[in-house]
Amino acid sequence: MNRMLPFRPHSDTTNSEQWVFSQLAEDPALDGYVILHSLGLARHKRKTYAECDFVIIGPLGVYCLEVKGGHVSRQNGAWTIGWPGKSYTSMEGPFKQAQSARGTLLHEVRTRLGKDLIRRVPFGWGVMFPDVQFVEQDPEWDQECIFDERDKELPVSDYLIKLAKYTLAHEASRGRKFQTPLSPRDIEAIVYSFRADFDLVPGITSLIRESHNELLSLSEEQYSSLETLLHPGNPRVICEGAAGTGKTVLAAEAARRLAQSGLRVLFLCFNRNLASLLQQQEFAKHKNITLHTIWGILYQLVGKAFPGQIPEGKQFKAVLAMAEEAAITATETGELNPYDVLVIDEAQDVLAPDVMNALDWFLNEGMSGGRWVMFLDTALQASVYNKLEDSLYSHLSSRAMNLKLSINMRNPVTIAREAAMVTGTTPPKCRRQFIAPVDYRTIHGAKTDHKVSMSLITQLISEGADPSDIVLLSFFAPSEAFYVGGYSSIGKKVHVLDGGNDDIPMGAIPAASIPAFKGLESEIVIIGDLPEREMNEWQVANFYVALTRARTAAYVICRQEHVDRRLSLVEG
Repeated sequence: MNRMLPFRPHSDTTNSEQWVFSQLAEDPALDGYVILHSLGLARHKRKTYAECDFVIIGPLGVYCLEVKGGHVSRQNGAWTIGWPGKSYTSMEGPFKQAQSARGTLLHEVRTRLGKDLIRRVPFGWGVMFPDVQFVEQDPEWDQECIFDERDKELPVSDYLIKLAKYTLAHEASRGRKFQTPLSPRDIEAIVYSFRADFDLVPGITSLIRESHNELLSLSEEQYSSLETLLHPGNPRVICEGAAGTGKTVLAAEAARRLAQSGLRVLFLCFNRNLASLLQQQEFAKHKNITLHTIWGILYQLVGKAFPGQIPEGKQFKAVLAMAEEAAITATETGELNPYDVLVIDEAQDVLAPDVMNALDWFLNEGMSGGRWVMFLDTALQASVYNKLEDSLYSHLSSRAMNLKLSINMRNPVTIAREAAMVTGTTPPKCRRQFIAPVDYRTIHGAKTDHKVSMSLITQLISEGADPSDIVLLSFFAPSEAFYVGGYSSIGKKVHVLDGGNDDIPMGAIPAASIPAFKGLESEIVIIGDLPEREMNEWQVANFYVALTRARTAAYVICRQEHVDRRLSLVEG
């Protein structure tokens, strides 16, 4: 299976590039290749900044491809490219552009990895005109370097093979010979040397800007885990990681790739707000993916099988008691068509026998013989909902490939270490070295969490923070939380996240109980309603979850006693 980095085109990608992206992603002949889309070249010889549309890295070498969609013409040395009304003119032209990108890339690899690799690896270039037939002749290019409308009927790998043969022959005529295919180690070395320049994920004015400047790429650990869990030889996988290690990102990408290969995927999580957010993402719109909360899918199943029989009160327990029987009934009547793959995010919140017994019927060959992937955290986060049963986890773990994510990709290192210190957990390895200490705002005298939070919100917005960058998290239910009165005196509304699909109104500040925000994240987190006394295990778990939601800054509104306890931890 090839790797597309990033795994989907950027939002401003042209239609022509999107078409090429999909062809490269779906061509089975490119197994073992890594394809970089929109690779920035910051040290271009002639430009302040340049970009290569696609860099293909694989057994046949490294190839820079420029994609030019729409009409193409050259008059008096000036190239005009694009659809009417959206075209641009350039004196350089696509062929010189591709050649210069190839030269810059060659220089960068030589600088980063040394001359020895350059002597072994062919570097080529090509230009793709997917919308026109480009039959023009010129000393500036050879037809073997060109992909045009006539090639669209064939796999794109045919063009790459043609381009590689041309490149090797051209280099041989100049006395340079290369050994192909490249080894997987050489391919990974080249990919790794550029990983900081692609597949970028954006991480109060200067604070948020600094955070955004520290762009993150997926770690080697995450890439390796993704490849392992997608391999057909690993039909059952448990991927464990603490908060911020990218479990949901990997779950979404695994589901997308599995669906893209033709498998029907059921993606489940426990948190309604997380499910609502995921429903809006591109991967969830794939025709082969069904995304639900555990509660939602089982409630729907039981409601159809036993209409009117779900009792009032503790409905979740009642639904679980009837779920397996409802699944059997739905299977017998043909209403339940088992899925090829089950993907569960935050699985520690649903690992109970009644749940697994019901889900057994949703999966071809069941939980024992079917294909499934579970992402979970068996440590502190598992205490928030207390659904994890150790014996069941041990049973599943003994029958699955077990992977471990250890690198925190979300939190600034200072916030991650603070969360570990105040909750007594092991500090994680952090990719982000961005410095943003947790800011404790103490309550004195008649001051309340609401008053302090209002002052803090006013400060943050005055410094340039957008209200949507902030989330208010409480240890209490929304009806009793510090934000329940709203902030009309400063002209701001609070929008409580309740698992619905409604968008957050412009200018409103999102808010939730801490458990309801589990699995989500925000630039700025404000935490209030801390317990008056020393926290119990459940409260410690919630505090850990709350702190680790922050991508940029975390504020804690609390009594002086909490600050004193923290200081005692610092002093040992």
